[in-house]
Amino acid sequence: MMTIQSSLPWLWTLPLTALVLFFPAVTFGTAIYAAAFETAGWAKKKTFLSKLARQCLNLSLATGLIALLLPGAILAAMLSLYPLQFPWPAIWPLSPYYALAVLVTCLGLVLLVLASVSWKACRKARWLRILLCGLGGVHLAAGLYTAGNAVLLERTAAVPMAGGSVWLEPFYAHFPLLAGGSGLLLAAIGLGGAGSLGLVYLVWRRNKDDFGRDYYRYALPRLVPGTLFLPLQLAGIFLILLAFSEDPVRVMQSPFVVSSAGTGLGLCLLAIALAWRVRLSQTPMRHKPSMITTSLLTWLSLVAFLSAGVAAFWVPLASFLGFG
Repeated sequence: MMTIQSSLPWLWTLPLTALVLFFPAVTFGTAIYAAAFETAGWAKKKTFLSKLARQCLNLSLATGLIALLLPGAILAAMLSLYPLQFPWPAIWPLSPYYALAVLVTCLGLVLLVLASVSWKACRKARWLRILLCGLGGVHLAAGLYTAGNAVLLERTAAVPMAGGSVWLEPFYAHFPLLAGGSGLLLAAIGLGGAGSLGLVYLVWRRNKDDFGRDYYRYALPRLVPGTLFLPLQLAGIFLILLAFSEDPVRVMQSPFVVSSAGTGLGLCLLAIALAWRVRLSQTPMRHKPSMITTSLLTWLSLVAFLSAGVAAFWVPLASFLGFG
């Protein structure tokens, strides 16, 4: 039986888990931004909006690649560092819904690749750009959502139980709350993270995609409103705590949960404040530190909210794994 001391090294997996969620979520968020900006550019006949849509699509493909590679790299690192402590019983065998999630996600990435390679060719058929980006974003969101709820979907669909889902038995009755909470959390980090990471991406690509000072003065403020989605993480975690706790009131009164959720909300508000400083500036490119800090705070806010969420399911999971 593992002691609680032997489980402490796993605490560093929370920031990594946040990254594993962050990049796939931003991938669908930026794809949706690309479709939205291209639609607005087509309707308003604004070239700058079309260029911004193209950059959002490029960012979506970049984060999609990271999202594909990062989980494998983290899993390999965990197995190499803690081969005897890896909690296989909690995740294996996998739910059959994970295969569906992978299929839908790959289809979304294929649609985004098609949008990218056909971007110039579709100059006179901009509706096709919008369709490919929009469908790609929707498929990616559906794939990520399915992966996040695979074990719960398995039970509600009356598929035979996977061995690794036994510890979740008490919580299946609360599937609507869990599904709603995870959906809110993914939407918040996807759309909010796309706004904050988009600021950094435009600055990073400044020398290669040099569209002129006027473009960046126009484009950067257009990404900032997306950060307003970030506080929705609190609503998502609240629903998860309600569903994932045998005693929700006691869990939500826990100093650890309150401090973690409060820290997450504070980080979100600080990220929004820094982003809006960029939006209100006449020279947004001079606020590079604020943009980088905004993205960092976005990730840290997710870490804080996940820490609050862990309090809900840690007791049943630890008991199932044999932690003392």
